[in-house]
Amino acid sequence: MFLGRLRASLGRLEERLTARHEPGDERDWHVRRAPELERLLDEAGTADLTIDVGDATPAQVAARVLSETHWVD
Repeated sequence: MFLGRLRASLGRLEERLTARHEPGDERDWHVRRAPELERLLDEAGTADLTIDVGDATPAQVAARVLSETHWVD
């Protein structure tokens, strides 16, 4: 089994969560929880590969995953 992790900055995560959820308690919970989940994933260290996605497009991220894993030559 291979575990890959795509990492975005906390600012980017907040932008995405804000866009995805209607204003209210649910969205606020997700925004507050994001830093804690990030810390837990860092501490767990279970990912075989972690890629910081930054402002990369999905196609760029996919290309990087393929390049880093050597799944496709």
